[in-house]
Amino acid sequence: MAHELTKNPKHTGKRVSKNKLDAEYLILSEPTTEDITFSHPVFVQCGLPLRHKKGRREWLVEHGDLSLHIQAGVVAEGRSRTLVNTDIPSGSAARIGFSHIHNHIIRAASLDEACNVDLGQSFRSYCEKYRIPVGGKNSRSISREIVNIGQAKMTIGLFGEKSRAKTINVPQIADNVDFWIERDDRQAAIWNPSLTINPRYAETVRERGVPEDMRALIGLYENTGAMDVYKWLSYRCPRVSNPKGVFIPYVGKNGLHKSFGQSIASSRKFKQSFIGWLKEAVRFYPDANIRADDNGLRIFYSQAPVPPEISQSKSMFFNNKNLKRIDVRDDAPRKGDDNTENISLDDEIPH
Repeated sequence: MAHELTKNPKHTGKRVSKNKLDAEYLILSEPTTEDITFSHPVFVQCGLPLRHKKGRREWLVEHGDLSLHIQAGVVAEGRSRTLVNTDIPSGSAARIGFSHIHNHIIRAASLDEACNVDLGQSFRSYCEKYRIPVGGKNSRSISREIVNIGQAKMTIGLFGEKSRAKTINVPQIADNVDFWIERDDRQAAIWNPSLTINPRYAETVRERGVPEDMRALIGLYENTGAMDVYKWLSYRCPRVSNPKGVFIPYVGKNGLHKSFGQSIASSRKFKQSFIGWLKEAVRFYPDANIRADDNGLRIFYSQAPVPPEISQSKSMFFNNKNLKRIDVRDDAPRKGDDNTENISLDDEIPH
């Protein structure tokens, strides 16, 4: 029995939350170049943890022929003057932190500029624009995730036919993490971090970043699972070529549970959670042509939520260079190689 998904909600008269944008407003207005942010092509397929887990130092998630392994790092902590362990980037705050970093990387005039990310006043302005509270608990959460992001190490596995495999190593997302405390005119403490991004990581985002509507991410800020489903659908639906669609089961070897439900042990509970995330995600992507039944999800070709004429507009990029399409090359990794090969991040990431 197919699940009914609410795609076009009618006006409810409810007040819009001061902390997020309402889906009704979003679907009635197309995004402008100022509303677009970007994601690393791996993160739209292999999500970060939904929440923190004490003592977790590693994270492994799989999606089809793509695997992502993240290892937490170590950072110098100013107050204790010692090196302390960071955590795996997790939750909605980590995803918003990544969106700001990627947004800066894409729009920078040069690679050198792209690698130097100001996370002080520019990030506060970014949060204020989208009505994200930057004080108190929320500020501490975002600042913690920024440090976690900077110190994280990634390994990406690509698998193909005949047992071929390739490995992409990102020793550390940021080469340097600096932060300090300043005082504003009211003597309020202001956290001023900056990241020096690994050039190889920045090059991948600049060349193959996946455009996203920032307003949708903010609208889903309080629902991390729905945010991940939205990011995945907005990436995957426009790439479906089979008129019969593509079916993905909830559980199994290539099931959705492995991609989105790492923190949910029960397959039954995952299915319930995923349907809830899906219903919320399609409120912000009403053009998503999908069908959910008791066994899984079938997705069909759908118009991208960010029109190509906007996402690839030269006015967005100071370097006047359009993004490259993310396609599977003819020499994509295939199973069967005797050795696992270390390759550059500028190799294609499959979808």
